[in-house]
This record gives sequence, C-alpha cells and structure tokens, in this order.
Amino acid sequence: MLTSWATPSETDAAATPAIIRSFDGAAIAATVLAFLSQTANTLPCRRTGASTPSKIEATRQEGLVVSPDGATPQIEGGAIQATSWTLKERVRFDRLNVTSETWETYPILRFSEVPAIDVEFVAANGNPPLGVGECAQGPTAAAIANAVYDALGIRVRSLPLTAEQLIAAMPG
Repeated sequence: MLTSWATPSETDAAATPAIIRSFDGAAIAATVLAFLSQTANTLPCRRTGASTPSKIEATRQEGLVVSPDGATPQIEGGAIQATSWTLKERVRFDRLNVTSETWETYPILRFSEVPAIDVEFVAANGNPPLGVGECAQGPTAAAIANAVYDALGIRVRSLPLTAEQLIAAMPG
C-alpha cells in the first residue's frame, strides 16, 4: 500500500511547471499496544512555496477494531483536521486582541484542498480495542513536514507550514 502512489501527470506538470514530481513523507508513532504509520504524498511548488498533499495513507494496528465503518471516518477526519492545522490554521493577534475572529480571517482547509485518504487496519493480534479518534493528528503533520523536507530540503519547525514560512526557510 505505501509504495503505490502515482506521480503527477504531464498535464499536471504543464499546469504547474515548478512542480517536478510528487514527494513522499512518512511518520511512525507508537503508543501502548498501538502502532501507527502515516504517509503523505505532497506536491510542493518551488516557485510559490505552496505545499498541497494529494494523498494521505494511514495504516493502523490499534487493537481489535469493533466497527471499521465507524473507525475509518474517525481517522479520515483526524487526518483532514491535522492537514488543516499543518498547512493553514493559525490564530492571529495584534498587541492586545485576537484578530482572526471570523471564517474569513481564520484560514482553514477548503473542501477542494482535502487530500484523498486511504485507511488500512492491520490485524489486532489479540490486543483489546483501543481509541482511534485522535491518533491521526501527530503522524499526519509529521508526514507532511517530512514530504516538504524531501521536496525542498528544508525543515520548518513551527506550524502552519505556509508558503511564506517555506520561502523564508529556503537558502539564498
């Protein structure tokens, strides 16, 4: 599953000439009895600094999954929320107040920007059921940041990974 991603088509490359190929980032996390793997296929643009995940794959061993139909959207929702946190969301302040008080001034991921998400559960091996709701956030952010590093060779250590931050971190 983790190696089956396609690179952008020639049409995609012609439409965005600064994108040479897609880049993959991976993150692995472990908790008591749970093992999580998250990968992000990302299309960073060297010209604008924008980074757009096109696909996220989540592989989970989180004990017995009682309801895969209920657990899958929990992981998908967590990955979408984490993608928005990683790339866009930030509370803005002036010297005294919060200035991002409306949906127009607080950036979030738009529906058109949501990446495809694949979720796979690995056999429980006799482990009891565990929670799956919040486990997608950390690995998603790390996978996107690692894909940006794979593409641009830079590490930005504060979120969100905006185009401005990525451009500022580029050498020269």
